[in-house]
Amino acid sequence: DEANDAIWDAPKAELAFKRMPYGFAVVANADVANGSETGNWRTEISASYRRDSKSFAISARIDDLVPANISDEIFALAQLARFKVPLSGHAEMEINEDGTLTKASAEFSAAAGEVNFPLRIDFDPPTGGIVITDSQLLVGSSRAQITGNILPVRSAEGLLSAVNISLNARNVAIDTEGTVVSPVAVDRIDFVGSAAINEARLEIEDLVIMSGSAGIRVKGAITGGGESVGLLLSGRMRDLSADLLKRLWPPIMVPKTRDWVSKNVIDGTVTDGEFIVNLPVDALATAKREKRLPPNSIDLHFRMADVSTRYFKELPPLIKASGEAWLKDDDFRLEMTSGEIVLPSGKLGKPHGANGRSWDR
Repeated sequence: DEANDAIWDAPKAELAFKRMPYGFAVVANADVANGSETGNWRTEISASYRRDSKSFAISARIDDLVPANISDEIFALAQLARFKVPLSGHAEMEINEDGTLTKASAEFSAAAGEVNFPLRIDFDPPTGGIVITDSQLLVGSSRAQITGNILPVRSAEGLLSAVNISLNARNVAIDTEGTVVSPVAVDRIDFVGSAAINEARLEIEDLVIMSGSAGIRVKGAITGGGESVGLLLSGRMRDLSADLLKRLWPPIMVPKTRDWVSKNVIDGTVTDGEFIVNLPVDALATAKREKRLPPNSIDLHFRMADVSTRYFKELPPLIKASGEAWLKDDDFRLEMTSGEIVLPSGKLGKPHGANGRSWDR
């Protein structure tokens, strides 16, 4: 495989060459080894040459190909080194005699238990890019519609250096826990960014997640690392329910604070907020071992309304509360400026002091 500078082992292969009235056809069937992994994936390829149009029509099918298993053979798949679900599908393309790709389309699906990813892509000759149409993502019982495009970015020498990505998903289920048991349903996700080819880096120009009027908007970059990725992100949020905030909060991000919020904030709305995440490559893995984040790695500030919270185990919940919260690295501070407490007698109590009460973690 000269294009990928790789050698493939095919333990079983069949090749047939046939002369046809229009030209000739070549058909190949093969079981291909998974690089350094065990097991095989299967491919069926046919190529027909038409004398009148001086072009090749190529059809290819793959079954049970796991990108993670062959990522050591194809550099471009290094970004999918953790994508360990089997892919199946087929592709059709036409190439003229000087090697120019004039037409192409493909359909692939990935399946593992309750997660399915049927994807249809078409080649766009003017841009050399890929258009995603009529595709769906199934997580649990939620089926999302996906459209978008992937456009190549080439250097002055014509080498592929990156791909620009634009994706739009509607009626999406987000699974932050990785269990597909209770995914978060949102109305839409819009993403614009680019992925580098010669390094593990994803640039996020704009990422919007909306559920009704509630939403999060993010920009930044994700960089691959040996132990954990590097995160440089900033964003804003508005009108998030407490439940949506808790379910969108990634479990790996300050898990102790996330656990406290999940257990003690019963209800309410995050009216608005902003955040900055600055975690260099492998910093998350180091923080997990040392049980402390590096300085100036996380800065989160949000305002809340109509909150019900258990701020102390022995006391009744605080209801109809308003306030603000700050998360600075490992320190979490919650300040309630108003609210009520239902006393055992049934009467309502209020916090004392003009500034309400605050609790630090």
